[in-house]
Parts: sequence; structure tokens; C-alpha cells
Amino acid sequence: MAEEQQQPTSEELVTQFIEDVWSQGNLEAADEIVAEEYVEHDPALPEPIHGREAFKENVAGFREALAGLEKDIEEIIVDDDSVAVHYTFTGTHEAELWGTEPTGQEVTQEGVFFFEIDDTQITEATHLWNAYGLLQEIDAIPESPGW
Repeated sequence: MAEEQQQPTSEELVTQFIEDVWSQGNLEAADEIVAEEYVEHDPALPEPIHGREAFKENVAGFREALAGLEKDIEEIIVDDDSVAVHYTFTGTHEAELWGTEPTGQEVTQEGVFFFEIDDTQITEATHLWNAYGLLQEIDAIPESPGW
């Protein structure tokens, strides 16, 4: 009798999303855990990301711009098919990012993802992170005067 394969939990899917796809750059893992009709809302982008392939292109571009990109999970909160993740990311600005030529600057920022899971795949995410802080770190904009 063949052993029945257990479906990953919502927490396991999100952990794979952060660790395998974002930190290791394993875009093939996204084919299993990210729904084909995935939507990601990110105020740092001009419009939402629509679809798995667009998501993979976004990850690949960001990983190219920030060499050694690694996202470390700080906290995960699971409520059935909704998951929230607080993470920290690091990387080195070694390719153009949003029109800013490479600076070699090491960057560290924080963010949160809010995920919706449908059975075995991530269908939607809202991504909130300090894009302004990242732009300051790569000298794309001046530091805030700190009013």
C-alpha cells in the first residue's frame, strides 16, 4: 500500500516561499507553492503582480539587484488559511535597482507579508516593507531629515 503524501500546512508553504524561493532563488519551488493566478499587492510597485510567472520575474530581478539576498523569518502567525510573516532581508546592491546603478552597498530592511492560502498554494499576498529605507541605503534618495 502506497504511503499517502501529506499536504503542506499553511506555515510550511509560507516558509518555503520565504526560504526556498526568496532566499535560495529556487524559482521552480514557486511552481508548486504559488498559484498560477497569484496576486501580490506591494505599494513599492506601480501595480500589483499578477500571476506566478510575473512573481518569479520579480523575485529574479530583485535577487539580481541585491546579490546574496536572504530573507530571515522573524515571526509567523497562522490563522487557518491566512498567514502573517515578519521578516528581515539582507543583500548587496550589485546590479541596477529601480534606475539606481550598483553601489556595492550592503542593505538590511524589514517587512511583513500577509498571505491567503487556498488548499495547497499561496493565492494572494500583501507585502509591506521599507522600500524608502532601501532607497536611502543605496543612495538613491537623501536621508530623511527626521522631523
